[in-house]
Amino acid sequence: MIRTHHGRASKIVQPLLWLLSVSKEIERVVLAYTLIVASASPALFSPFYSRFILSSDDLRQVKIDKIKMMLIIVTFDNYPTILREFIDYAEDIDDEVAAASIRAIGQCASIIPECVQQSLTALIGMINSPHDTIVNTAVVVLKNMVQAQLTSRRPATIGLSQSPLVVISQLARKIDGIRHPQARACVVWLVGQYAASEEGTPSRLEGVADWAPDVLRKMAKTFSQEAFVVKLQAVTLAAKLFVLCLIDRTLGLLNQYIFLLARYDTNYDVRDRARMLSSLLSGINSSIPVTNGIDTPAERE
Repeated sequence: MIRTHHGRASKIVQPLLWLLSVSKEIERVVLAYTLIVASASPALFSPFYSRFILSSDDLRQVKIDKIKMMLIIVTFDNYPTILREFIDYAEDIDDEVAAASIRAIGQCASIIPECVQQSLTALIGMINSPHDTIVNTAVVVLKNMVQAQLTSRRPATIGLSQSPLVVISQLARKIDGIRHPQARACVVWLVGQYAASEEGTPSRLEGVADWAPDVLRKMAKTFSQEAFVVKLQAVTLAAKLFVLCLIDRTLGLLNQYIFLLARYDTNYDVRDRARMLSSLLSGINSSIPVTNGIDTPAERE
């Protein structure tokens, strides 16, 4: 209906914008309907994006709805201002608003490829934040952006200094400061997924990116204290690095150590993954601990 009668729909824009400023109570209701109209015809509201900038006294839901609204109406012309607003909102005292704004940065980058560089720079900077919500959300968004970039293979949209593999290496080096289990698991997954060194790139271990073995070493040190989602990724990382570089003795010992810890872990998912991967790897190296289907003491408890 709105798409068909664009001219008539444009007549409701100014009244809706006026109602937004009447009172906080009316704003909350009107904003919900404005989102519906804007979803059908974003061009109607794009010139008025400044009317949806957050105020410090806005209610939480109003702030989140305004963030959604700006994502709907973002264009090549207004993205610099909107993206800067999202970056500022990441410092909001409300964790839900901060998380929503960080996710919006990633979504903005997917809508407007020209802002990928700025988005990556902002998200990487957030990893140094003392606030867990900011760090954890930024890591998850970075993971999604890196995957999208590596899948699309559009190098022209990003600078060399913030290429996907450079982002992964930076995340790998900052893993000690990433405490949330899901965020740590994301980093370990990324490291394992893209640990193979690029052809022609010099590295200490042939076939393995320099930053990957150090993450495995850190996982070995903290394995028993990690959440099960991190342990699962650590076991997978150990297997991937071992396959990439069979001849390195230190890497082999780290692999054995992590598989031994996983074999006696209290979580059955961790034990099952270790059993499956160790069985696969035993054909390559017989020193990998294999349970052969026999229950360990942890499994009998």
